[in-house]
Amino acid sequence: GFLGKYGPKKQAITDEHRQKLRQHLIDVVLRQVVKRLENSLHHKIRLDLQRIEERQRVGQRGLPANQTASSPDPLIHREINPFDPATPSVPVKAEVSTAELLKRNDIKGRLLILGEPGAGKTNELLMVAKALFQQALQTDDVPIPIIFELSEWSQKPGAPLSDWLSHQLKDKYSVPLAVSQYWIKQNQLLPLLDGLDELRRAENPVTSEALDKQRQAKQIRCMRAINEFLDVHPSTSMVVCCRRREYEALERQGEYLKHLKGAIYLQELNDKQIQDYSTAYGRGPLWETLQSQPMLLALARSPLFLLMLVVAYEGQPIQSSDELLDLYIDRQLTDLTHQGAYPSGKAPTTEQMHHYLSWLATKLETQDVTEFLIERLQPTWLDRRSNQALYKQLFGLLIGLI
Repeated sequence: GFLGKYGPKKQAITDEHRQKLRQHLIDVVLRQVVKRLENSLHHKIRLDLQRIEERQRVGQRGLPANQTASSPDPLIHREINPFDPATPSVPVKAEVSTAELLKRNDIKGRLLILGEPGAGKTNELLMVAKALFQQALQTDDVPIPIIFELSEWSQKPGAPLSDWLSHQLKDKYSVPLAVSQYWIKQNQLLPLLDGLDELRRAENPVTSEALDKQRQAKQIRCMRAINEFLDVHPSTSMVVCCRRREYEALERQGEYLKHLKGAIYLQELNDKQIQDYSTAYGRGPLWETLQSQPMLLALARSPLFLLMLVVAYEGQPIQSSDELLDLYIDRQLTDLTHQGAYPSGKAPTTEQMHHYLSWLATKLETQDVTEFLIERLQPTWLDRRSNQALYKQLFGLLIGLI
């Protein structure tokens, strides 16, 4: 791995080795974060999101929350919702980023990010990671922020979360276990856990009802592992992302992230935001269309789908999110700015591209992976056993020749 040259195998790992590992890890992961942000649809078409603080969902419930003055920016409507659900929510100052909110004295680096599908939770987490990396580059005492995909979490009951974090760093970045365990023990690692709602599915085919129960049981185990980790490491900061509906279902079971100190909810867009955003990007007619089509307006309340509409919509009838996704994909495939990847006459047809994308989506779902990285392709992705056997033979032959 790219960190392997810094990890001595037999001699004791010194502070100098750990510092080299730290610097290299920060450099590499920061580049990944910046690349993901640049490639994200939320980043390409900037949209300020509503954020509501809902501290009643975490920590010691029943205590009063601090409230902040309203925002002067009409496009940004961020609100605080104190512990008492009957208390009206209060807007947060527009200039307060989530990374800055994380440093607030009453939150102490422990935050939950909730939102609807497509609300921009992962993008918000990437923005937090980028800001934290800038701090880590300047000061050695600042913990290293690392995004961990909880869709890959698979631990036996009772296994500590720290073991999984260490093995993730080893598998993805070749960080020796002794180094990552040292970082965790010394509070030099800041886990950013994405996708509490995206835990692995059951291995065996089951009914949808049984599948939901099994998934929720895994979510509860994961949530308890997070609580135990933060209980053992009281000075460690952490950010967790989850869909609102799934987290509320866990709350109804009496489960919540009790050691987190703050929570924000990325709200759906309101009419004024949609109208202002459409006008700002020269798509005024789109807002007029949305007013006459309730189904389309409902889709536009999701920031992700609004961004897709701004890019792809040209008056076609759309009745569902699937139809909008198909329209967006077709628009991207025919966009001239995306041409040139294939030699002349060698580009796949639209039907072939749909087939390839469907195959890739199926594999990502099967592997419980939310992001495709070509360097993580494995022979298990091959559909036929004969192809897997051929791969093993060719690999063995290559090793033998070497």
